[in-house]
Amino acid sequence: MMTDGNSIDIADLPERFRTQSNENLTADETFLPLEEIERRHVLRVLKAVGDNKVRAAEVLKIGRATIYQILSRMKIAE
Repeated sequence: MMTDGNSIDIADLPERFRTQSNENLTADETFLPLEEIERRHVLRVLKAVGDNKVRAAEVLKIGRATIYQILSRMKIAE
């Protein structure tokens, strides 16, 4: 790779690396509220650990009480 200086800058990268790609996201998923992203992630982790809330809290690196608070706030049945 050829650059003008001793380090590689963003401008030295090919175009495909300089722009953010949203190819894997649908139009509805491009800009989701943070609360929705949190909800989806918590549900994904819960599914991965067989709905074990204590294990999900460990994976998410949050306290056990926090996982119950999140689920309560999201109105997800325990």
